[in-house]
Amino acid sequence: DIIGPPEIDAILKLAAQCFDIVVVDMPQALVTWTETVLTRADVYFVTLELDMRSAQNAMRFQNALQSEGLPMDKLNFVLNRAPSRTDLTGRSRVNRLAETLDVNIATLLPNGGRAVTQAGDNGAPLAEVASKNGLRREIQKLCRGLHKALLSDSAMAS
Repeated sequence: DIIGPPEIDAILKLAAQCFDIVVVDMPQALVTWTETVLTRADVYFVTLELDMRSAQNAMRFQNALQSEGLPMDKLNFVLNRAPSRTDLTGRSRVNRLAETLDVNIATLLPNGGRAVTQAGDNGAPLAEVASKNGLRREIQKLCRGLHKALLSDSAMAS
């Protein structure tokens, strides 16, 4: 509540002038400047988990955006702590979640296990603690996709 939409807009403009990619870690709750970030964003990642509370929060978020007439096409849904590829029951739960929310869950981030906790506790990058961790590989894949999209957008603008 210390800052509002005009201040966030100014920060985002400055960041966009200085950097090719700007990442904003949004709070879980909707704030007065959520609309500002959403309208300026090229992509807005909505992080979900495979539980009822997360699904309800995602539905509330979608309903809030729709009621305000905000863009839904920028939303990309990411499932955190996704079940493994071999967990068929978990995969069917992911499909039901996507159907219930009427969304496409394009990114499935696996549970990184103890390595993620250890990296966080030690303040070390996951790449140093566990370079072959599945979560790290999925994050890299997501980043490569964003980078490729950025390059294609800049090529189209030229």
